[in-house]
Amino acid sequence: MVWLNGYNTTPPADAHDANGNAIPAATDVSLGGRTWNIHEYTWSNGGHTLSFLDRSKSGWWSGSLTPSFTTA
Repeated sequence: MVWLNGYNTTPPADAHDANGNAIPAATDVSLGGRTWNIHEYTWSNGGHTLSFLDRSKSGWWSGSLTPSFTTA
């Protein structure tokens, strides 16, 4: 999931702090000219969801998602 304006919401995540806030698996990741926090959630069937949260919460973005799915 790509979250461009993550106000008053919590992405699915494997870890949460004492206040119930999702803890990112990675922070300050640079992709497509933006800085993202990445949250990982593991479903009971073993599947995974990655949520990319735009640190600037700009509400818009124009770019390629290809770098998000490219492995080294």
